[in-house]
Amino acid sequence: MKIIHTHAACRMSEHAEEKFPLTADEAYRITDNKAFPLVRELAHKYDLQVLAISGETIEGANIYLSRADGIPVCRVYWMKNKEAFAIRNVMEAKDRGRDHEDRLIFFGKKVNFLMKVIEEKKLIPKTTEDMFRCVLGSDIYNMISQLSNTFGETRKQPMLTGEETHRLLMIVLNNQSKDTLSKDTMNKVLVTLDKYEQIDSMRAKRIEEMREIFSKPLRVVGHDALGSFMVGKVLLQPTWGDGDSGGELQSYRLEITESFKRVNDVMEVDDAITTMAMLKTHLQQIYPNMTFTGESGFYPESFKGIIKELNVMAFNKRDSWGNTSLLKPSFIFMPT
Repeated sequence: MKIIHTHAACRMSEHAEEKFPLTADEAYRITDNKAFPLVRELAHKYDLQVLAISGETIEGANIYLSRADGIPVCRVYWMKNKEAFAIRNVMEAKDRGRDHEDRLIFFGKKVNFLMKVIEEKKLIPKTTEDMFRCVLGSDIYNMISQLSNTFGETRKQPMLTGEETHRLLMIVLNNQSKDTLSKDTMNKVLVTLDKYEQIDSMRAKRIEEMREIFSKPLRVVGHDALGSFMVGKVLLQPTWGDGDSGGELQSYRLEITESFKRVNDVMEVDDAITTMAMLKTHLQQIYPNMTFTGESGFYPESFKGIIKELNVMAFNKRDSWGNTSLLKPSFIFMPT
C-alpha cells in the first residue's frame, strides 16, 4: 500500500479545499473521496488534521487523521460493500467482529449517525495522554516492570526449614533458649542474615537508581509506516508495592511534558542523538547481523527489551520496527 505523506498535515473545515498545503491532485483525491463528509466533520469537531492518504484498496482510499502532534488517531474510508462511512479507531472495540481489527471498525450510512456513535463510544481520544494510557498502557506497564527486574532480585527468600523457623520463633518468644539451635542451624541463620543485609543494601541502591531514572521526563521517539518520526517527552511516575521501588509495580501515572511533533529525521532532535547513537553501537555489538531502517540509521528492524547499560526502555506494538503499521506505531523511551 503506497502511503502519501502530507508532511504539513492539512486542517479540514467547511472550506477545506482553501487550506490544503497539498498538490492539487492530492487535495482532489481527498475532497473527491466519498468519505470526505465524515473527514470534514471529524476535523471540525475534534480539531483533527489529514496526516496521510493511501492508495486505492478494495474498500477505497484510506484517509488517516491525527492531531497537530502527528500521532494517528483514526483511519476513515468509504466501505463499498456496505455503502457506508467507516472509521477504524484505536480506543474502543466492538463486542463482536471477525477478528480484533474488525472489532475496531465502526460504520454507518449517514454521517450524523456515525458521529453520534463516535461520541458515545469515545472513539477519538481527548488527548494524546489518553491514547497512550488506553492503547499503549499495558506495554508501558510491562516496560517499567522489565526495567525494574533488570536491577536484580530483591525478595528475601526463606533459607530455613519449617522446624528451624519454628525454633527461632520460640526463642524470640522466650519459650526456649538459643542453645536449642544446632550448630548447623546457627550457621544457616548467620548466612541468611548476611544475605538479607546484602539484599537490603542492593534494594537501597536499586531504589536510588529507579528514582533517578523516573525523576525526569523521558525522551520518546515513535516510528510508523510513514517513515517519519514522532518525538516528545513523557514523565512516568511509577508506584511500587513496598515503598518507592522495593516491591512489585502497582501502577504508574503518565504526563506528556513536551508535546509530540513529527520530524523527517530523528537527528533533528538534539538531545536524542547521543543516546540513539550509543544504542545503535551497543546493538550492533550484541547483534552484528541486525539491520537498521530509517534515514537516521538508528531504528533497528527488530528490537525488544532493555539495554541496561544505557537505561533504555523500549517496546514494540505487535509488529517489528520495520513493519509498524500507521495506527500501531512503535516507541522507544530514553532518559534525557
